[in-house]
Amino acid sequence: MAINEDGYGPPDRQDAVDLAVETVDLPLLQDTEAEDVWHDWAITYRDVVILDRNNEQVGVFNLTGTSLGSTDLTQDLDGDGTLDTTNYDYLRSLFIAAAGG
Repeated sequence: MAINEDGYGPPDRQDAVDLAVETVDLPLLQDTEAEDVWHDWAITYRDVVILDRNNEQVGVFNLTGTSLGSTDLTQDLDGDGTLDTTNYDYLRSLFIAAAGG
């Protein structure tokens, strides 16, 4: 699911919201002043928030300045101090871990 921050959607930016969902089958939650999900979750622009089976946040990965298409090793997946995985594989590992795998 995607969350669109309050102030960047209907009624003033309906065209941007329509563009965001027209080519993908992804639910979009429009944040509002009354339901301040964007700030309640303390997320920033282009954050990928990973949830577990109980809808609890278990990770955040920001895509700004982070290329998922790069083949360069950029992440220390096993925590040993050496780079051993790409951004894509690291993000994928966060989803797998959240699913219990």
